[in-house]
Amino acid sequence: MHIGVRRMSATGRALFAGLGLLAAVHSEAVAEHEAGKPVLWASVSPTIETALPPARGDLRLLLLSAPLTEDQASGPATERLAEFAGKTGLIVGAPVIEPMAGHDGICLSLTLVAPNGTVLIRNHAATPVVPITGVAFAHREFSAPLTTAVIGGFRLGIAAIGDADVAIPRLSDLGADLVLLTGGPVNRTQAARFAATAQVNRVSLLIAGHCTGTFSCAAFTAVDTNGKVDRASTGRHVFIRRSRWTPRSARGLPESVPRPMRLSGSPQLAELGRVLFFDKRLSRTRSVSCASCHDPMLGFADGRPQSSGVLGRSTSRNAISLLNVAFRPTLRWDNYASSLENFIKYPLSGHDEMASHDLDGVAARIGRSRRYRAQFASIFGPGNIRFDQIERALAAYMRTLVSGNSPFDRAMAEDRRDAMTDAAWRGLALFRGRAGCASCHTYSEQSPFFTDFQAHNTGLGWDVAASQYRDAGAGAIGGHALMAGFRTPTLRDVARTGPYMHDGSIATLRGVVDYFDRGGGDGPGRDPRLHALHLSERDKQDLEAFLIALTGTTRFDRAGRRTERHLAENR
Repeated sequence: MHIGVRRMSATGRALFAGLGLLAAVHSEAVAEHEAGKPVLWASVSPTIETALPPARGDLRLLLLSAPLTEDQASGPATERLAEFAGKTGLIVGAPVIEPMAGHDGICLSLTLVAPNGTVLIRNHAATPVVPITGVAFAHREFSAPLTTAVIGGFRLGIAAIGDADVAIPRLSDLGADLVLLTGGPVNRTQAARFAATAQVNRVSLLIAGHCTGTFSCAAFTAVDTNGKVDRASTGRHVFIRRSRWTPRSARGLPESVPRPMRLSGSPQLAELGRVLFFDKRLSRTRSVSCASCHDPMLGFADGRPQSSGVLGRSTSRNAISLLNVAFRPTLRWDNYASSLENFIKYPLSGHDEMASHDLDGVAARIGRSRRYRAQFASIFGPGNIRFDQIERALAAYMRTLVSGNSPFDRAMAEDRRDAMTDAAWRGLALFRGRAGCASCHTYSEQSPFFTDFQAHNTGLGWDVAASQYRDAGAGAIGGHALMAGFRTPTLRDVARTGPYMHDGSIATLRGVVDYFDRGGGDGPGRDPRLHALHLSERDKQDLEAFLIALTGTTRFDRAGRRTERHLAENR
């Protein structure tokens, strides 16, 4: 990938200076994929009205620096963005000031819109820094996960400048090729810091600073993965390296599987991870492997309410299927882990799981194997095996665990009524409509996983005698507002991965349908969207038929290898 910057004419600079917008000078950059792939041209402008979009390129992106607000004359800002993108055929990124659902005040949403007008991303800023007199912003942590979107082979992320130090690594972990930063002022010192963060995380940046006339800032900055900074005044071209290997995806899923840009990958690394996945030496007692709780023959779950760890200990939560785990912006029921590499240490060191509290000791145990020493050396070079290398190998393998090509996927991709049963079609209508399932189990082309990835309290697990929840879930991390909140699980392959709920307390899909038909559990703080549905028997059967239609055809053998027959089906 290349990024280059084109100078603006002196006349143009004078015009913007006269308008007091010198800090938002229009500039252009080009990002080029490997030979034969599309070219992305990007430009930065303060507003839609002053935009000078790129004039060429298979993919054209406009990043706005000034926040859009809702007004009575032109309507909601996001709708205006979508209309503009649809008319111009541009990818448009912009900061949008809007009311925040469920919170007092407003929020800054970083929005990315596709050329057809579809809103792909709305990442809420945790620390908005746009100075607006008399406006109360709703400050928050990243309880709503950051997301990325794929357009024409490029995976893009967008975040607020005020959140850049946190957002750049997270979006890199989600596989972003290019991160767009906007929605606030940025000076040269900050731009240099972001460049250093980009270097560590091997992600490219486009930064559009929104400044007042008295604030000196770097209005447009293009940063390559080596941390080199290009600005509108330089006109230089820099080369941005990116790995060529990504795991194979499947029909119905995004075209590329995200992986951290800062880490190289290869089929050999994924194969090493597969071998480690089945190795019981990762556990303290050499009795439990990753596959003990994530069995390939059971959809990488284990079919039990709670899993069995070392010394016969039982976990408190149900083992989540690892199918399509690479696409999740956060991991675990409580959303505590931010990436696969970050996640792996938790089950390995967990008291009721593998209990390997000395992670360096895990690496030493693996290093006693001559075969492993040779494999690690061929990938990482000579030296002792380190635990971070084990993390990378396991994560690389888990990113190959994709499942798609379900009857639902075939119905959507081929516009085939006969791909699903009539009952499943009726269930889909209920799912999207009267049953309200799609409120949390969201689906879109960019995120086709039937989950919003956020933590919700369904009222399950309330201990009446103790007057508290048996498991605090995300509340143990995020406080009372998230008490008993657990991440909305994906519904892909849900028919294969029971029992259900965070504690495995519901054995069947029909049991889950009945649970939500009643309005959920009896615990306090339950999500206000839950209420009794009064579904008929046929309604319940139709919903279950639709959930079964989300079962993919991708299969793995007992050794965790994706079978060739299903590789062919999913191409």
